[in-house]
Amino acid sequence: MVFLTEFAVPVVASYVASMAFALLYNVHGKNVHIASLCGAFSYAVYLVVMQFTDSMVIPNFLGGVVIAIYAELAAMIFKAPITVYLVPGIVPLVPGLTIYKAMEACLRGNLAVGGAGVVNTIKIGGAIALGLILTSYFFRLFRSIAQKLGRDAVCRQ
Repeated sequence: MVFLTEFAVPVVASYVASMAFALLYNVHGKNVHIASLCGAFSYAVYLVVMQFTDSMVIPNFLGGVVIAIYAELAAMIFKAPITVYLVPGIVPLVPGLTIYKAMEACLRGNLAVGGAGVVNTIKIGGAIALGLILTSYFFRLFRSIAQKLGRDAVCRQ
């Protein structure tokens, strides 16, 4: 029962949230479900990694890596722009509650808690962005190396 409430329900909810954003951004056909799976996978990774660390940064970084890998592969396989999968995939990891609580604390006059919340939100957002950027960079690097090796092999024949 714990598995259902702490893992399965949040992953299904992240799938639905990603689907809502995919529809909002006018994604059509099978790409809606493929993009929604990106959000579900990234949140599943986030939940699993959260079991092994107290940090919010590491799970979000690894979630960003999963989003980028999934989006790169899906874009290649289904011949669609990478943003079709990337944007809905990020939605479950966005630190909305964290920034909400930080702003609420600031408005109530508790600037120490609010400031710490803002810093935490920046860390989480930076971790997600870093995961996306590094993974995309390595995909492009390997793709260019493979293309160069492919051209060289053709030129030698």
